[in-house]
Amino acid sequence: MARGPALFIAFALVAAVAVIGYVLAVATVQAAMLTVLQDAVLGRPATFGSVWRRTLPRIPALIGTSLLTGLIAMVPVLPALILFVIGVIGASASAAGDSDEFAGAFIGFGVLAFLLAAVPSVWLWVKFSLAPAAAVFEKQGPIRAMRRSSQLVRGRWWPVLGISLLAALIAGVAAGVIQQLFSMIGLFPAMAATVRLGTDPKPSEVLSALALYIAITMVGQLIGYLIQTTFPPLVNGLLYVDQRIRKEDLAPDLARAAGVL
Repeated sequence: MARGPALFIAFALVAAVAVIGYVLAVATVQAAMLTVLQDAVLGRPATFGSVWRRTLPRIPALIGTSLLTGLIAMVPVLPALILFVIGVIGASASAAGDSDEFAGAFIGFGVLAFLLAAVPSVWLWVKFSLAPAAAVFEKQGPIRAMRRSSQLVRGRWWPVLGISLLAALIAGVAAGVIQQLFSMIGLFPAMAATVRLGTDPKPSEVLSALALYIAITMVGQLIGYLIQTTFPPLVNGLLYVDQRIRKEDLAPDLARAAGVL
């Protein structure tokens, strides 16, 4: 087999394994987090064994729910993306023919189509944003969980959108601050190690001097990533409980389950 196709196949296999591992890891963390939240709401102790036993069966449903939600939210974007590509191609052809007015019109048309498509995509995303919590709390399959989310969000779309965006903003800012902080901390040992290098350092010496900086930066990136992947779903889980309390008078049942009443 030629070297080029072999490298491409190897790269594709590594990428596929990485994507599968990423999806499984994110689904496992989110399912465990929602399971712990369920125990906290019901006032039950959350032991590692009980959380793990209830988390594993919900991972396939959580993956299916996330994939279906993403695909449905992308449906309005695909035609707009096609129109945007057509607009870019038309703009390039017009620019090649020294017709700046037509080029601007094509680009404006593509951008407008993309922005218009974003509206139904955001609406669908909010509509099904509580589906992961329904899949874990109520042990629903992907389709039933999405229907459940649609019922709970109905009439409360704007508050759910606002709180979800606020949670994403808080997580993004916190992750960015932590990542920058770790990067700054890692600069000090890296600068000290760089000073000790000679005028003609070897690549291995440069890599050794930067190893601690890279390690500290990666720790900051990992912490920031964990915040961004766990905090918004946790907020959505709380929104799910809040909507059930508002619409289904769940508070007395939760109080009885927690032993308050």
